[in-house]
Amino acid sequence: MIVACDIGGVVTNLATHQPVDGALAGIAELSRSHCVIFVSKCGGLYKAESTAWLAKHGLDAVPTYFCDSNGDKARIASEHGVGVMIDDHIQVLKAFPEEITKVWFCNEPQKVAGTQKYQPELFATLRLATKWSHILDIVQDLHTGLG
Repeated sequence: MIVACDIGGVVTNLATHQPVDGALAGIAELSRSHCVIFVSKCGGLYKAESTAWLAKHGLDAVPTYFCDSNGDKARIASEHGVGVMIDDHIQVLKAFPEEITKVWFCNEPQKVAGTQKYQPELFATLRLATKWSHILDIVQDLHTGLG
């Protein structure tokens, strides 16, 4: 299975520029059984910074696709046969076709509760992961047919 992952907010903490807890080990674990790619919206200076950050943390071997708009993420994922997309922005995931499993990486209880209350139809199309171990469980369940 091809697993696509956003970088900022999922792999790197945007406030501290440090890896998100469990992200490096999680990417390594996923890479043992699946093809992992990064799909990230950023350009110019941020693209160079992201590329350098990935290299610094040993993730430069992971195929990385940068795009200029969030809408391009769904197109890139479809073109590469992605089965799972992990992103921290729910509006990005909204654009993905239903055949791609959408994992919303969000550990903000108020944001989750608000989405459940005010956008229940959107929330129903997502798998919620509040930490990297949840991502691994979701992908494992999909891989074994339990998800």
